[in-house]
Amino acid sequence: MGLPARLLNLFRRGRLSRDLDEELRFHLEERVDDLTTAGMSEADARREARRQFGNLAAYKERTRERDLLAGVEFVGQDLRHALRALQHAPAFTVTALVTLALAIGANTAVFSVVNGVLLNALPVPHPEDLRIMRWSGLGPRIGMFSGTSDHGLSGVAGLRDGGDAFSYPLYQGLRRAAAADADVFGYYQLRGVTTRGRHEAVVDDGLIVTESFFEGLAISPLLGRPLTASDDIDGAPPAVVISHALWTTQFDQDPAVIGQHVSLDRRPFDVVGVLPADFHGPGFDTPVAFYVPMSARGQLAPNWTSVSSSDTWWLHLMARLRRDGNEQRLQSAVTNTFAALTADVMQAPRVEIADGRAGLATDRQRYTQPLAILMSVVVIVLMIAATNLAGLSIARAAARQHEWSIRAALGGGRWRIIRQSLAESAILAVAGGALGLLVAVWSRGLLWRLLAGTREGLPYRFPLDPTVLAFTAGLTIGTAVLSGFVPAFRAARMDPAAGMRPRGVAGMPRLVGGRALVAIQITLATVLIAGAAFYVRTLTNLTRIDPGFRIDHLLLFRLDPSAAGLSDDEAVEFFDQVQTAIARIPGAQSVAVSHYKLLGRVMSGGGFFTLPARPDLSGTSNPRAYRLDVSETFFGTMGIPLVLGRGLAAKDTAAATKVVVVNETFVHRYLPDRYPIGQTLTINDEPWSIVGVSSDAKYTGLRDPIPPTVYFSYRQSRHGSAYIAVRTTPAPLTLADSARQVVMALNPDVPLTDITTEANVRDQNLGREALFATLVGGLSILAVLLACIGLYGLVAYNLTRRRREIGVRIALGATPGMMARSVLSEALWLGGLGAGAGAFGALALVRFIRSQLYGVAPGDPWTLASAAALALAAAIVATIVPARRAAMVDPVSTLRSD
Repeated sequence: MGLPARLLNLFRRGRLSRDLDEELRFHLEERVDDLTTAGMSEADARREARRQFGNLAAYKERTRERDLLAGVEFVGQDLRHALRALQHAPAFTVTALVTLALAIGANTAVFSVVNGVLLNALPVPHPEDLRIMRWSGLGPRIGMFSGTSDHGLSGVAGLRDGGDAFSYPLYQGLRRAAAADADVFGYYQLRGVTTRGRHEAVVDDGLIVTESFFEGLAISPLLGRPLTASDDIDGAPPAVVISHALWTTQFDQDPAVIGQHVSLDRRPFDVVGVLPADFHGPGFDTPVAFYVPMSARGQLAPNWTSVSSSDTWWLHLMARLRRDGNEQRLQSAVTNTFAALTADVMQAPRVEIADGRAGLATDRQRYTQPLAILMSVVVIVLMIAATNLAGLSIARAAARQHEWSIRAALGGGRWRIIRQSLAESAILAVAGGALGLLVAVWSRGLLWRLLAGTREGLPYRFPLDPTVLAFTAGLTIGTAVLSGFVPAFRAARMDPAAGMRPRGVAGMPRLVGGRALVAIQITLATVLIAGAAFYVRTLTNLTRIDPGFRIDHLLLFRLDPSAAGLSDDEAVEFFDQVQTAIARIPGAQSVAVSHYKLLGRVMSGGGFFTLPARPDLSGTSNPRAYRLDVSETFFGTMGIPLVLGRGLAAKDTAAATKVVVVNETFVHRYLPDRYPIGQTLTINDEPWSIVGVSSDAKYTGLRDPIPPTVYFSYRQSRHGSAYIAVRTTPAPLTLADSARQVVMALNPDVPLTDITTEANVRDQNLGREALFATLVGGLSILAVLLACIGLYGLVAYNLTRRRREIGVRIALGATPGMMARSVLSEALWLGGLGAGAGAFGALALVRFIRSQLYGVAPGDPWTLASAAALALAAAIVATIVPARRAAMVDPVSTLRSD
């Protein structure tokens, strides 16, 4: 029985069921009236009527059960038959499953990263009420800034700068101004703190927080209590709230941990609380191990003893909007207060309030555009997979025309054929989705490391949570509908009479829909090839940049003498001892000290300064330069030549005349018509004499222009930690153990962290470009492969259907070469159409990634032409095998078979 007949039968049964409902109610009320007329109470009459009509209700229920069982049986029959049909077409089934698994797996993996980095909210009550505060203004003049800034706080008049760090007085003023509408709280990140509980010391990151931090986030500790205002009083016992991870690793999850001590940079703190396992901090890029009050800043942040200064901007601010608060009123209040407090340091100041449900994390900002682009790329791959499967299904349905015609002749209606085809697509999509989850589990780890540019990966975790699983389920359903709907209706529209004729006389449909789908696949693949080519060229151009110093054979590691309790003078002496001892290691050529590692995306703005030789640079146009504190061996070790004057020397101690070395960009910008040697910089009313000029070298990143840079002697500066750079003869990391032993012998309490090489730092600096070149390149290869599979399947199926036609042509005098050329011409036509459309599509879409490119124009004709040529060549390669089969058709055996 065909589907329409069965649907009619089910409809009739449902109509019968509704009729029984109406009949039951009518006769029930009639019987109740008869019984009440006979003198029975209404309640007794209704009970008696229901008893008498119970058999009719039972029949009605049985009818409904039969309807349900019949529907389930029909679905089961369709699925069983679909499984048998797929088993009889193993090549098609395997191709479809692999195609769907790769496409759905890639989409799931990328979406899990998008979900983990961009969409997940902080695990706190009502995260939608959280807000992040930033500021912006024209020509800001700030002494010390520790945060993320726009344009490096250039201080240039007319350029609107901004940042996410505020001074402590600003925090106090903004908190008072916002009190009616929100609770404002702040925090500052401590990096590289030596932490020890019951076990071996480790290096962790922590937060200095204001008194309302935990109240503002609405976090309740798992054990103990949060930090309060009483902990933030000078002279109060040092208190700390630790994370669940630190409680596990250092205290073995001891429930009696409250009141015990944890050592932070060799200073004891009392544990007053333990946080839940799912809370890792207010959205920073690295998990937070501990939280201390502002009163601990003198112990754990000795370089920030002037935090109460209005010239030191260091606190990150968030706010929790009150239930009765008004966000517009809050915006107005904090902006007016900020403008009043900063009128003397910037023009047009204002506070910008943003959604804070995800907290503050630079990774979220840095990876928003890359992840959006990657999500678009994998969606294109999924579209190619869906069109590929649809094209193969159309060709397969055409090859099964005879089968569908026999089914129709035996009573199978059009809807039964549609349902059967959709059942096959659903099975393929579900199986492909399940395999795609396995692909996603494997590939998301690779993507996690590629995004970070390191083996350790990003600090986020990307579990297959309900959101990701729902996304995969949606992909599966959508793919099933997209890939199965059109082939199903095409199969149902086939003429049964034509399909029952002998294949020798049956007309062969031209598969226009299949050709269109193949052309669309080649178009999309060409777009991805062009995108990959642009990213590969960008990566190549960046790797060819001369950073201005030697990257090879350079070992780096970080030392923090302040964590061992060393004073500033003791730290300088310790660094001298480390340099002398490491220089004796076989294979070490030279050793230097640097506050930051070059190309590490970190810099010191150094504040504003004045040049007595340039009195015209004043007010909002005060000059500004990047700062780097180094040893006298820095320029020789890094391979940065001096072009004028002398370098820093060991005699440049804290008691000697303050001297600096500047780079060529500094001279060209600020002293273009003056001899720089002997010129004076005035910083905080203290004069510094320029004694040398070095050649330019990249500071923060390869993409960044070389900034004006001032090199200070670390002997005349005060910093708690610094990097040791070792120029080596062998591979740099082979000396890492020897360097660690040297440091341990000199002072075992000084933590040695972040062991790496300058080459690795450069590679991490290019991590985003390498990520796009790798992923977009790999996905474009996958897209080309899928498009080739689609083209091959279409041509192969079409060749099978045209086998008798080809035999007749050869029998009438056509040569095998002519038959092969006819097949290749179809591939050339489809490939050329798709490649041409793809080149124009790439030209339009690649403009959206203009900011990601370097050294290559978005409309570069050679790149677009190369992408189109590669797609066309892949289409020709995919058609070679069917073309050879067409040339080898035997006309005698073909005609005899019909």
